[in-house]
Amino acid sequence: MYEKGNISSLDFYGILSKETEYSGTYNEFSVIWNNIFVPMPETIEIISSPAQNYQLVVLSNTNDLHFDYLKKSYPGIFLLFEKLFLSYEMHLRKPEDEIFQQVIKYYDILPSEIFFADDMEENVKAGRNNGISAHLFTCSSKLAEQLKDQKVQI
Repeated sequence: MYEKGNISSLDFYGILSKETEYSGTYNEFSVIWNNIFVPMPETIEIISSPAQNYQLVVLSNTNDLHFDYLKKSYPGIFLLFEKLFLSYEMHLRKPEDEIFQQVIKYYDILPSEIFFADDMEENVKAGRNNGISAHLFTCSSKLAEQLKDQKVQI
């Protein structure tokens, strides 16, 4: 419900605190909740390549607390992306077909013209089920190989 934007961060904190008997403040919770992100310099280098011949887009299952933190902590990264498709804004989540269909419809292109990388196998399968060229992200070097195989210049 939270990643689909159906409950607020404060409501999520309340539910989680009750269910787990967490007694910290909302601000303390926010720090802990956001302490999962680590920059991946090799991947950032790949996607920021000046020779790119593609439009870079984010399709993410996320929530407003995480995304606000990421924008503040890593503002330059989001300048690389043309569009952000965020689950909490769309009220949809991967691997739901509708989230993929909305991206396809937005760009009005063949699904097979979309290169999609995700670190969750279920999301990759869902992308493929929607006709998208979907790839499992395991590491930066593998991503570079997958992009080159798809004729994406990096």
